[in-house]
Amino acid sequence: MGMLDGLPFAFWNSPFNTRKYVDSIFADVMSKAKVSTLIIDIRNNEGGDNTGNYILSYITRQKLGCDDPDHRCFRFLTVPDSLLLYLSTWDRSFKAPKDPTHFFINKLNLYEQKKDHDDCAYITPKEKVFKGKVYLLINAKNSSASYEMARNFKMNQLGTVVGETTGGIDKVLMEASSSF
Repeated sequence: MGMLDGLPFAFWNSPFNTRKYVDSIFADVMSKAKVSTLIIDIRNNEGGDNTGNYILSYITRQKLGCDDPDHRCFRFLTVPDSLLLYLSTWDRSFKAPKDPTHFFINKLNLYEQKKDHDDCAYITPKEKVFKGKVYLLINAKNSSASYEMARNFKMNQLGTVVGETTGGIDKVLMEASSSF
């Protein structure tokens, strides 16, 4: 049995090379003939970058994505100057003023980015993928990118999800099975 755990997805302003680390883990797991089960533990992972999708590229046999494309929405198109001092984020676009002509008001009364191109982030399988059973451990702290990883894992039936309901993202929550 192989185990991948404790990997946060947030490496903003860090020299740590997440992809290289994930590559090394899967190279090790797949080099061992006896490893027929992999447990990926993302409990307590609150999200960050797209490390989860990179991990999924090692366990899927088909290209994933675009069944449920992301919708980039904002409550405001500009951040008040009085708040800028208190905001810190890896994504500078949140602080940048937005051109109102690039947005429309959606049914949730949020500014949603107009789409004129396919902006889905496809997950393309690696040349060598793990072919055994995969279990994904989740809990209520999963949100943002770790929720998206769990959603993609479950929707594409890449294995068994085990744990509690995720913290979700926006108004969507994901239910998990309670045991193996």
